[in-house]
Amino acid sequence: MNRQRLLLATGAPQLDELIIPYLDHWDIIPETVDLRRYLVETATKVKPDIMIIHDKLHSEIPEEDKKGRDDEWIALIEQLRISVPECRIVFMGIRKVTDPFLLRLINLAVYDIVIESPFDMLALVRQLKEAPSLRNVTYIKNKIPEQPDYLLEDHEVLHSPNVTEETKGNGTQNDFEEVEEYDQEEEDQSKSTKNKRREISFSLPKINIHLPSMQLGRQHEVRTEYKSFAVKVLTVTGMKGGVGKTTVALNLALAIKEHTQANVALIDFDFPYGGVAQALHIPRETSLGDWLKLPEGKIKPLGVKQRTVSFQDIDIVPMAVKLQDSLQFQKEHSDQLLEAMKLVYDVVVIDCNGLTAPALAAIERATEVIFVTEHDRVAVHNTLMYKKDLTSIYGNDFQKMSVFINKVPEDDDLTKEDIATVFEDDEEGIPVIGFAPYDDLLRQYRNEGKVIYLEMPDHKFSIGIDMLLEQLGIVPAEALKMRQKQNGSKWRLFNKR
Repeated sequence: MNRQRLLLATGAPQLDELIIPYLDHWDIIPETVDLRRYLVETATKVKPDIMIIHDKLHSEIPEEDKKGRDDEWIALIEQLRISVPECRIVFMGIRKVTDPFLLRLINLAVYDIVIESPFDMLALVRQLKEAPSLRNVTYIKNKIPEQPDYLLEDHEVLHSPNVTEETKGNGTQNDFEEVEEYDQEEEDQSKSTKNKRREISFSLPKINIHLPSMQLGRQHEVRTEYKSFAVKVLTVTGMKGGVGKTTVALNLALAIKEHTQANVALIDFDFPYGGVAQALHIPRETSLGDWLKLPEGKIKPLGVKQRTVSFQDIDIVPMAVKLQDSLQFQKEHSDQLLEAMKLVYDVVVIDCNGLTAPALAAIERATEVIFVTEHDRVAVHNTLMYKKDLTSIYGNDFQKMSVFINKVPEDDDLTKEDIATVFEDDEEGIPVIGFAPYDDLLRQYRNEGKVIYLEMPDHKFSIGIDMLLEQLGIVPAEALKMRQKQNGSKWRLFNKR
């Protein structure tokens, strides 16, 4: 009998490492699914017999829009039922047993639903060895009113009148995540955000995993309490030299670290010579060249850290010291590097340029692509063509792209509004989400190895970085509001979505 092939789509390598030892009855498919939008495409390509998905697989819909995120799940599973009809879907998460969303899953023949925390891996393995059956989820079905929320007028949400104190706490008692039923206020908030630019949801990315006991060898409970599952990859790029993308990438990485407890890394993919280490005046004791030859098997977190240089509590991978190493660095090396970084860091900022193989890998894997352009027609034209080629030729998603206008002169003959119109004026338009004025002080600071966001938080360039943070949703809004209040500056954002 052929062994069944199993695809893990949890978006959390740490969780995968915990549960894989229990899945030795199946062949694990060596594919990575980091984002929900890749779920159907990957499943269609590899055609798994079983797929384990996690509720926290990263979505571009904000976490506060719970209904929108649930609707996205239903739409994706409906597509999976069409694309891979024989695939057995296992849904894992932390939900109340009375959540109407679970009934929607059951109606799509998802009969393997794991919503407890901790959950028993051995029980799940025993269940998967048997044929999928409705009896596996009767305990859920019997707790939920028969009519799901999507059949009600005006999408009125059901609240079970039979919720007991026992069922209220089922599967939700942990320090990091509260699963709440929808209320009208949340639905109104969801509707009001439909025309706004999408935001990346970012909770403080501390990960709390309770390992099974290795002493007794009899505990098979795996906790799934995560604050953030998917690593944020922010690719800062540009086609024209001298627009300031390295300065933007540097300040963005350090700004994120300034406001959060996230583990932040910065990678220099600005081939062939780079600029990050030079701008910070740090020695390239280790560099990109050290990633050309990695040990066989998966690189350990310690090995990742040893191949970085630390600066102000962020870890940096500088450009290779030798030109020959830069020229040898190709897409497969970039993929290995990025996969390794995702095991250690919560946010990875990449400074890259043009259409080099590493740049294309960084843009393909990015959760956000930020084009940096200067305030002149050549830079704007080149950036626009760069964006169009990335989407039409290389198939990248325009919805994760945005623009930062740098070096805006005091007398702007080409207005910021004009530039915004250029980028937004078609079906695949992208928004301008921040700008910063020209100031020679930035060059002087760079020559001294200083970062202006840390040295002068009230400088207009620093405020421009705060615009990026606000639009990307990476830093808690309260922290940015406090900075705005302290700086006394009026922020002007280009956000027409």
